[in-house]
Amino acid sequence: MRTLSKWMLRACLFVVILAVVSMSPTIYAQESGVSVEFNAPFAFEDGSQIFLPAQDTIQMETQDTQLIQGAL
Repeated sequence: MRTLSKWMLRACLFVVILAVVSMSPTIYAQESGVSVEFNAPFAFEDGSQIFLPAQDTIQMETQDTQLIQGAL
């Protein structure tokens, strides 16, 4: 019975550590001012705007706002 308790404690500790470590990239991804450039080989829509295949940039303006810019 005592061995099972130690095993459960170690398993719970491992799960907690794994959860905390996996949250750090997610927190960084939501930072404002971070921009990503990518080459979209296909056209896509965002609301009423259509972006043609090109080099595009996505930037987090605020926590709730993204700026998508396409090459002209």
